[in-house]
Amino acid sequence: MNKRQKIIVAKFAAVATVTTIAALAMINIKDLINRSEGIRAMQQLGSGLLNYRQQYGYLPPESYLDTIRENVQGRARLGKIQYRALWITLESEPNEILAYTEKNYNSLFINDGYIFLLLNGNVEWMEKKKFKKLLESQQSPMEIKTTK
Repeated sequence: MNKRQKIIVAKFAAVATVTTIAALAMINIKDLINRSEGIRAMQQLGSGLLNYRQQYGYLPPESYLDTIRENVQGRARLGKIQYRALWITLESEPNEILAYTEKNYNSLFINDGYIFLLLNGNVEWMEKKKFKKLLESQQSPMEIKTTK
């Protein structure tokens, strides 16, 4: 291989490397945006649920959640929501999980996890193992039995 051919191969390798890195970065940015849109959508949903609770003194039924979800921007990013209102009592702590949704990403840098709404209105993201442990600590044996 002569000098000119070596330069062409080196430039091609550089372009291929930069293109691969850029493509991976775009995929990861897309997943980060999807996750933050999901968090924002869960915050909007939580606002509606907690406003209902403040107005009527109890949490709304799941049908109400489905109704307000239709008006939430980014609702497609939420996926299937697990709503725990049946298991929330007057004695429940503010850090009790009220609703959650599982999020799976095909990313090298972003782990799969859950977006969840707490009874105090906060919305958080947590990796799967840690979330499942937290949820399990809040579930009654009856809830575990009926949700499996």
